[in-house]
Amino acid sequence: MKKMVEGVLEKSCQAMISDFNAMPPSPQLEKAAVACLQSMNAQNCSDLQKENETPECQELNKLVQ
Repeated sequence: MKKMVEGVLEKSCQAMISDFNAMPPSPQLEKAAVACLQSMNAQNCSDLQKENETPECQELNKLVQ
Protein backbone atom coordinates (compact mmCIF):
# COMPACT_ATOMS: atom_id res chain seq x y z
CA MET A 1 0.00 0.00 0.00
CA LYS A 2 2.80 2.41 0.92
CA LYS A 3 4.57 1.78 -2.41
CA MET A 4 1.32 2.41 -4.30
CA VAL A 5 0.74 5.74 -2.53
CA GLU A 6 4.35 6.75 -3.09
CA GLY A 7 3.95 5.95 -6.79
CA VAL A 8 0.80 8.05 -7.09
CA LEU A 9 2.44 10.95 -5.27
CA GLU A 10 5.56 10.70 -7.42
CA LYS A 11 3.48 10.83 -10.61
CA SER A 12 1.52 13.81 -9.30
CA CYS A 13 4.67 15.63 -8.28
CA GLN A 14 6.36 15.03 -11.62
CA ALA A 15 3.28 16.24 -13.51
CA MET A 16 3.09 19.37 -11.38
CA ILE A 17 6.80 20.09 -11.76
CA SER A 18 6.46 19.80 -15.52
CA ASP A 19 3.44 22.12 -15.54
CA PHE A 20 5.12 24.67 -13.29
CA ASN A 21 8.32 24.68 -15.33
CA ALA A 22 6.28 25.60 -18.40
CA MET A 23 4.81 28.70 -16.72
CA PRO A 24 6.38 32.13 -17.00
CA PRO A 25 7.35 33.79 -13.69
CA SER A 26 4.35 35.53 -12.15
CA PRO A 27 3.61 36.49 -8.53
CA GLN A 28 -0.09 35.76 -9.09
CA LEU A 29 0.68 32.30 -10.46
CA GLU A 30 3.18 31.61 -7.69
CA LYS A 31 0.56 32.43 -5.05
CA ALA A 32 -1.98 30.18 -6.78
CA ALA A 33 0.62 27.39 -7.10
CA VAL A 34 1.40 27.54 -3.39
CA ALA A 35 -2.31 27.42 -2.58
CA CYS A 36 -2.69 24.39 -4.86
CA LEU A 37 0.19 22.57 -3.19
CA GLN A 38 -1.11 23.38 0.28
CA SER A 39 -4.57 22.11 -0.64
CA MET A 40 -3.08 18.86 -1.92
CA ASN A 41 -0.98 18.54 1.23
CA ALA A 42 -4.16 18.79 3.34
CA GLN A 43 -5.80 15.84 1.58
CA ASN A 44 -5.89 12.37 3.06
CA CYS A 45 -4.48 9.33 1.27
CA SER A 46 -7.86 8.25 -0.06
CA ASP A 47 -8.46 11.61 -1.71
CA LEU A 48 -4.97 11.67 -3.21
CA GLN A 49 -5.47 8.22 -4.72
CA LYS A 50 -8.63 9.43 -6.46
CA GLU A 51 -6.51 12.15 -8.11
CA ASN A 52 -9.33 14.67 -7.66
CA GLU A 53 -8.32 18.23 -8.36
CA THR A 54 -8.80 20.62 -5.46
CA PRO A 55 -10.58 23.97 -6.01
CA GLU A 56 -7.23 25.71 -5.49
CA CYS A 57 -5.62 23.61 -8.22
CA GLN A 58 -8.60 24.21 -10.50
CA GLU A 59 -8.07 27.96 -9.99
CA LEU A 60 -4.39 27.57 -10.84
CA ASN A 61 -5.28 25.75 -14.05
CA LYS A 62 -7.67 28.56 -15.01
CA LEU A 63 -4.91 31.13 -14.54
CA VAL A 64 -2.45 29.15 -16.63
CA GLN A 65 -4.74 28.62 -19.61
